[in-house]
Amino acid sequence: MIRYKLDRLHKTIGHNQQIPCSTLQPNAPWTPPKLPFLTINCDGSFDPNTGLTGTSCILRDFAGTWRGCAANCYAEIRDVEQPECLALLAVRWSKMMQLTDLIFETDLKNIADYINKASPVIAWENEGILLDVLVVLKSFQCWECKYIPRVCNKVADMLAKFSRRFRISKVWSDAPPNIIEEQLLLDNLHSLA
Repeated sequence: MIRYKLDRLHKTIGHNQQIPCSTLQPNAPWTPPKLPFLTINCDGSFDPNTGLTGTSCILRDFAGTWRGCAANCYAEIRDVEQPECLALLAVRWSKMMQLTDLIFETDLKNIADYINKASPVIAWENEGILLDVLVVLKSFQCWECKYIPRVCNKVADMLAKFSRRFRISKVWSDAPPNIIEEQLLLDNLHSLA
């Protein structure tokens, strides 16, 4: 039943609304999107001993300028993959902010493959989360979901760990949390080089 819904949803979305995925070098720094796109880096952090998870999404523009971020803490998570799927629920936050032309970046290749190709490469228990993501993606004018190496996703990783450790669920829109300010600056410096 889920597989049928997923195939039908992918046919409805159509590949013409999606930008072709680009491939990054394994050790490349984070790269800002090209105009008119915005990038949302998504990540999850999981502690198997407590079952606590932190997720984060970081919104940046073509100049690498921070535009907002959000973090959520969850309890009773069952595996490492589920937090990464939950992090991609950033599509809901994006829709609330009425954003268009978005690139969602994740450091779990299986998620990007699932979103882009309907490849059954994730645990069936997490499929419902990504089906919700696909439904929201239908409302965006132009979008891309791409895999980036973990080294390119440091800011999102830092905020997800912070969210898990301190059990924080919050949206920042005026200024980034102190915990990520230095890494945001480093990402901008690397992207200028």
